[in-house]
Amino acid sequence: MLKQLSSIAIITASTLVLSGCLFGHDGYIHNRQEDYLKSKSDLPLKIPTNLKTAPMTPALPIPAGKDFADNTQPSLLPPTQANVDSLQANQSAQKQAKTPVKTALGQGADGFPTLKLSASYDMSWFKINKALTKAGYQIIGSDQKTGVVEISSTDSDIYQIKVTAGSSGTLVSVLDQTGNDVSATVSRAILKKLQTQLGK
Repeated sequence: MLKQLSSIAIITASTLVLSGCLFGHDGYIHNRQEDYLKSKSDLPLKIPTNLKTAPMTPALPIPAGKDFADNTQPSLLPPTQANVDSLQANQSAQKQAKTPVKTALGQGADGFPTLKLSASYDMSWFKINKALTKAGYQIIGSDQKTGVVEISSTDSDIYQIKVTAGSSGTLVSVLDQTGNDVSATVSRAILKKLQTQLGK
């Protein structure tokens, strides 16, 4: 009996001792929910000024040349017919734009000077606008649907360049600001400058 009581006493004492070691503020097990409030932040790492670092070299050499954004790769997908037609149309337009157009300065049915271009209306429209700028005129307005390009000369006079699709080319005439005919002398002078630039 005495031996059993001694065993119980030893177990109880051991439990109390271990409880004090494991639990409580200084033990291994305690409430740590507010420990972050007592934490301290460390100073940021500083590299000494006299410390020499090894030079950084890329593991693989980078080839010199254009930016990667410019090195576009051709698509592996087969082109659609619409894309092919669009590409061919652009190539044809660029080729025609670089080719001087044939022109002839004459008279229209009304007897006023007219410049004839041996090119389609769309191509002539592009070339006429470009040639007018090169000839020194300022383009004020341009409407391809109506075929009218409004320009200002160096004397600040305003004229309308009328572009009309013909049966075998494109016809160009000169009108005043209100859309009426100008004198043959003024019209011929403007068309002659335009013809010179179109031939380049």
